[in-house]
Amino acid sequence: MTLANLDLYLVGLALFATAAVGVWRIATGPTTLDRMVGFDSVAITASGLVLVFSAATASNDFIEFVFILAALGFLTTVAYFYYLMQLSKDDPNFDPESRP
Repeated sequence: MTLANLDLYLVGLALFATAAVGVWRIATGPTTLDRMVGFDSVAITASGLVLVFSAATASNDFIEFVFILAALGFLTTVAYFYYLMQLSKDDPNFDPESRP
C-alpha cells in the first residue's frame, strides 16, 4: 500500500461520513429546506465517492456517471423548488414549515 492509496482511502472515509450526515439531515430535518440541503449533500458526496473510486481503480469509465449523477441531483432540486414555488396558500399541500 502506497501513500497515494492511503490518501484515497482516507478521502473515501471522509466522504462516507459526509454522506451519513446528509442522510441524517434528510431523515431528521425539521423543514423541507433542511431535507433538500441534505439531498444535495448526498448527491454531491456520491459524485465525490465515484470520483475517488475511479482514481483508486485508475479507470476513466465512471466520469460520465459522475456528470449524470451531479446533473440529476441539481435538476431534482430545481424541479422540487419550482413545484414549491407554484403552490398557493389555498392549496391543501401548502405547509411552509413542513413538519412531519
